[in-house]
Amino acid sequence: MTAKKFEHFMLRIYDQYIEIIKSANSDVIDLDLFELWDYLEEHLTLPVPVLTSYSKCFSVSPEAQLELGKTAKKYYSAIAIVNENNSVPDNGDKDLFLEDVQIETFDSKEDAIAWLKEYGPVKELKKSS
Repeated sequence: MTAKKFEHFMLRIYDQYIEIIKSANSDVIDLDLFELWDYLEEHLTLPVPVLTSYSKCFSVSPEAQLELGKTAKKYYSAIAIVNENNSVPDNGDKDLFLEDVQIETFDSKEDAIAWLKEYGPVKELKKSS
């Protein structure tokens, strides 16, 4: 596993998926998305499957939501959202603005990871010498 810390979140890169974990008490803003996308473009073959949770990552500013909705399919092949503490209704993922990305909500992290394997693996770009 490789990890990269950003100002408002942490990115963990596994063989089959990437995990986005939001820092406590902060919103992900549009500049965070551009920083994340630059990192993904420079290091990984796109699109990638993503694991996250509502409580850890889906506090996103309106500006960031608009940017994410416009370009998400370039970067994300699928998003698995872990519904911790049953805090979101079963159809919560259908209300998101990411129409062109496969999105599913799961009650367990294990089920989410198993589903994401259909959309992996995550491949690092070869470094030119």
